[in-house]
Parts: sequence; C-alpha cells; structure tokens
Amino acid sequence: MAVLDGEEWSRVRKALASKMLRPKDIRDNLEKFNGVTKDAIEHMVSVRGADDEIPNLEEELAKWATESVGTMAFDLRVGLYDDPPNNETVRMVKATQDSFALLGKINRGWEGFLVPYVTTPTYIKYCKIQDIALEIGQSIIDRKFVEIKKMADDGEGFSQDQAVSLLTYLITKGELTRQEINVQSIGMFKAGVETTATGLLWLLYDLARNPREQENVYEEVTSLIGPHGDFTPESFAKLHYVKACVKESLRMHPGSFRWLRVLTQDVVLSGYHVPSGTAVMYSNYLAGISEELFKFPLEFRPERWLNEDLGKIHPFATLPFGVGPRMCIGRRIAEAEMYLLATKLVQRFVLEYHEEPVEPTFRLMTVPDRPIRIKFIDRA
Repeated sequence: MAVLDGEEWSRVRKALASKMLRPKDIRDNLEKFNGVTKDAIEHMVSVRGADDEIPNLEEELAKWATESVGTMAFDLRVGLYDDPPNNETVRMVKATQDSFALLGKINRGWEGFLVPYVTTPTYIKYCKIQDIALEIGQSIIDRKFVEIKKMADDGEGFSQDQAVSLLTYLITKGELTRQEINVQSIGMFKAGVETTATGLLWLLYDLARNPREQENVYEEVTSLIGPHGDFTPESFAKLHYVKACVKESLRMHPGSFRWLRVLTQDVVLSGYHVPSGTAVMYSNYLAGISEELFKFPLEFRPERWLNEDLGKIHPFATLPFGVGPRMCIGRRIAEAEMYLLATKLVQRFVLEYHEEPVEPTFRLMTVPDRPIRIKFIDRA
C-alpha cells in the first residue's frame, strides 16, 4: 500500500483500516499473542548460552514477530517454533529479510536513481524474491478461500465484530480482488516482521542499559498481573509506564528515520516559499534527538511522556509511525506486540548490557551498527 496513490490508495486503505486500526481487534487477539509470546520465550530459554546471552537475538525476535503477525494477518501459526520449522514459512521469512536488505540497498545507492527508468541487477533480484513471497502467500490465501467457502456451504459465517484474521476479513468483505488481498496481506506481513522486531530490539537495549527504568517496568507489570501471570484485555489496557518506554525508545531509534512527501499545494516553510510538486523530507531521527524539541534528548527518560516535568512535547516532535491519512496502518498491532513481549521478558529476566554503546545506522530502517549482546538473567 505504501506505493499506491490517489483513488486506488484511498480504496485499499479504507478496506484495511476498518480492520487494522480498531483497538477491539487487538483485545480480541490478545490470547493468540499471549500464546506466541510464551512459545518465543520458551525457545529463547532453550537457546540461551551459559553466558546468559541469546545467540542471534535479532533472528529470534524476527521469529517472534513472524509468528505474531501470522496470527493476525493469516489466522495461523506459521510454524517457526515447530521441530522442524515449517519449510514454507522459512522460505517466506528468508524472502522477507532478503527483500528488505535489497530494498535498502536500492534506496541508499546509485540504483535508486535508475530504477524508475531501467531494471538494475539489484532490482531484478528484488523482484524475484518478491515473486517467491507472493507465490507462498497465494497458496495460503487459496487454502483460506477453500476453508471459508466450505464454512459458507455449511451455513457458517462471520459477523463484522467477530475476531478473525485480516485475510479472512478481506475475503469475506469482498472489497478487494484476490490479487489485491495477496499483495496487501504479504505487505502487512513483511512490514510487520522487520519493523516490529527491530523496534523491540532497540527497546530491550534501552531497558538493559537503564536498570532503574527496567525495574519500573517490572513493578508496573507485577502490580497488574503478578510475577507469573498473563495479561487480560483489562490489565493490558492499564499499562502506562511500559507504553511510555516504547514511545521513548522509538523517539531515540525510530524505525523510519525520515518521511518523504510530495507537496500537493504551495506552502511556506521557515520563511521559504515551497511550490506544489516539491519533494520534502522530514528527518524523524534528527527531530527525536533535537535539543530544541526535547530536554536531555540523548537520555532514556520515559517519564517525559507521563508528565510535563521535562517540558511540554510538541505533538509532531517525533513521528515513528507517521501522521495523518498515511500513518502506518499497522501501528496498533506493532505497539501491542512490543508491549507484550517486552513486559513478559522483563517479568522473567533481568536484562543487562555490558558492551560499548551501539550506534544507529540508516538502511531502510534505523538499525544497530552491530549485533546487540544482552544478558537475560533469571529473576530470583
């Protein structure tokens, strides 16, 4: 959907928004997310080394994000925690990771200027990988079509308020073609995996480096569900400090470090007249660490989002999910996933980081310049 525009974008966005932006759908799927989170933590424990570190932490978080997004987008557990893992899903995850890497390469280098006019070698690779993901996605969609048709033949159906996957919702609504459903479902899947996993990686890093704030998270979680409990929709809605931690981490390490827009009318920016049709870039990363917009911008201070002791924050000072009609449609899902796994990890472990600080590097997203090594120490 990110590449659509005009009436076509509006039609597809409307079909998706009625499902993706409702808080009710997050509450209805919380039990599924809880199940994925439990499996993810059990798997992390099984691979944790004697040094209390989890090898390839980024890869483990990508597995968790894949399973979580799979439950919401396709209404299925994609099988990455099976033994052996589901081969079809492994291929899809690999295609997703490779496509992000190639798209980042195109976006950063000289090929980005040529792609609108010629097919470059990297773009050809990217298209082939996209075809793999779409082929797998189509097989999932075809099976879901058969399942839904059988339910209809048996006299079963879905209400608008029923907790169903994005795929089931789009099929039963009938507002998009099969091809559009495939492309949008795969798009949600791909975007949800990389962005959510990277966002959570930065959050765990920030909590590990800030033990006082991490303990505040633990105290909030245990006050709501105890040291071993699970979240209900009611207790989940009462997370306040955790949500502030996520906002603070995204301020310092936004997934999208810049936003590009083409003006549809003349505007005046900082005294300069900028004509309609001009491409404008907003640096989300630089705004997030600006001393003009934030006090102590390089310090992790979640409390700035809970009171005004550190100054009033401009509503557009940091926009990790964008703003307005084109705001990230998966925002609520991504936030809920990060709240849940982060809280469950802090509930079970003390996170520690003893290495040199990592630095952000800008590819397609804001990512660490090297692997992040966090110790996951069992709580007494």
